[in-house]
Amino acid sequence: MVRVPVVVALAAVGLDAAYSIPRGLHSNDPVDVVLWSVAALASLAFAGAEVAGWVRRRQTRQRVARLALELATAPAAGELAPALGRELADPTLEVLYPLDDGQLVDAAGIARVLPADATRSTTQVRRGGSAVAVLVHRASLADDRERMADAVDAARLALENERLHAQRQARLLELRTSRRQIVAAAEAERRRLERDLHDGSQQRLLAFAIDLALARRQASDGTHGVHDRELVAIESEVRVSLEELRELAHGIIPRALADDGLGPALQELAERSVVPIDLIALPRERLDRAVESAAYVIVARLTREPVVRRASIEAGIDDGSLIVELRLGVTGEVSRSTLVDLEDRCGAVDGTMAFRGPPDGQAAHLRLEIPCGS
Repeated sequence: MVRVPVVVALAAVGLDAAYSIPRGLHSNDPVDVVLWSVAALASLAFAGAEVAGWVRRRQTRQRVARLALELATAPAAGELAPALGRELADPTLEVLYPLDDGQLVDAAGIARVLPADATRSTTQVRRGGSAVAVLVHRASLADDRERMADAVDAARLALENERLHAQRQARLLELRTSRRQIVAAAEAERRRLERDLHDGSQQRLLAFAIDLALARRQASDGTHGVHDRELVAIESEVRVSLEELRELAHGIIPRALADDGLGPALQELAERSVVPIDLIALPRERLDRAVESAAYVIVARLTREPVVRRASIEAGIDDGSLIVELRLGVTGEVSRSTLVDLEDRCGAVDGTMAFRGPPDGQAAHLRLEIPCGS
């Protein structure tokens, strides 16, 4: 923009000189007046452009300084894009970060793709030849390179910090997805095993038990007492084997959990437990199957730990999440590997697990919080 008035002014002066030299003087005829007026106006335009540029550069430096001060406090993840958007007068500005596999993610680690809209443009922020971030902004900003460069320089450290956060979040999301897939695959395999056993071995054992019962009744005429006792024992063994087979078919998930829900399953767990379990409160409603399964497995595994001597369970729904408070009387520390496995199980349904054991080693406390919509 500054070049245009300079060219116009020089052209007007040159034309006026070419017009006046043959006459040997300057005059105030209409041609001289027009040419000198054009030169004067172009000079004023040049001066005005220079002043406007100086003011704009000063304002830019002030904005960049404010931006640098704002970002010096290490903004929370997700706040960098709005800050840059305010500086560059583009509220739609986005900041994306490349992963090692070339995928782009936002500050929360969620995968994104570059827009194909012609009104949007991108600017790469590079360090040492590698892309640190990609700014997605309105296309007109690509022409204001000085302003863009100043804003990027002011935000470079914040971009580096948020990039590390985005990469960490992306890995966490990938881990959660992987854990969900593992739990879902294990659950599908358990159901397949249950169907196979129910349709095969369980049915044959059940038929065998019925045949034994019929044989015992036919043999109980008073003359075959010993034979009758043997049949009773065999029938009992078959029924025990059948019950064990049913439990195997359900894996660690009891039938009460599948048919009635978490509350009845925990009641049955307390009745069959070798250590006393107090039930303070239990949920009455049915929840998502994965939520019920995760909560039951965690409680059952901990109450069966060798160091546990007593337990109390308090469970309920609060603000859309299942909350389970498990208090344990213990004689030692719970296995760290067990806690890691249970944390994975809880994380697979987007839940959180907090386990606390006091220094005296006499009591421990577990708190589960699992979203009911998982």
